[in-house]
Amino acid sequence: MRRAPWPPVPPPSPATGLGLFIANKVVTQHGGAITVESEPGQGTRFLVRLPHVLPEAIKATAVQRQAQT
Repeated sequence: MRRAPWPPVPPPSPATGLGLFIANKVVTQHGGAITVESEPGQGTRFLVRLPHVLPEAIKATAVQRQAQT
């Protein structure tokens, strides 16, 4: 008996290639970075690093948004 993968894997479909682009944009806007490690035949690993404390520019924007609400 063959086991089904969990979580279920959707069938292959054409990708737009925007997911990593958008993720990188969001992460860098928050002062973080995405790095990639890849080994042929072994797979690829994406590391997403975000700062524990927000950079001052982002803090100022967040304070301004809170003041508007």
